[in-house]
Amino acid sequence: SASHAARIRATLRAAWEAEQARYGAYGEHAEVKMAVQAGAMWNLVYNPLESVIAPVIRGNPWGWDPAVLSDDWPYVLFDWDTHFAALMLSLDAAGKELGYSVLIQVVKAKSAEGFVPNGYAPTRKSTHSQPPVGSKVLLEMYRRYRDLWLVELLLDDLLDWF
Repeated sequence: SASHAARIRATLRAAWEAEQARYGAYGEHAEVKMAVQAGAMWNLVYNPLESVIAPVIRGNPWGWDPAVLSDDWPYVLFDWDTHFAALMLSLDAAGKELGYSVLIQVVKAKSAEGFVPNGYAPTRKSTHSQPPVGSKVLLEMYRRYRDLWLVELLLDDLLDWF
């Protein structure tokens, strides 16, 4: 009905205006915030087995994950890229939960040896890592939102990385 369509338009318009207002907090860098956020959001995927993830690459590039049997859920997470995506997503309160989810997924992908692998796919992990930036990302998220539960959830895993 026309009234239903009008309500939908009004709801979408209000959401668009709220999003535009969030960019205002970034002043002269609002356009940069908009572009970076669009890039990060474009890669978000909801995987029913793992929640929200921010893969660097969708699919199975280079045959990196040889156990992939279908194209339903193939993806690759890279250590630093995924940590920084989590931080970018969490920069304003609207993306806080997305940032938390992505950070949890990449930290919990740690190897049996205790480090977050440089590359991770559902059935393959690389055998090396990079310097541990996950602790810095967690610290920045804690400073912004003061959610101690997130620190309690991830700190031991991050300490294993050292």
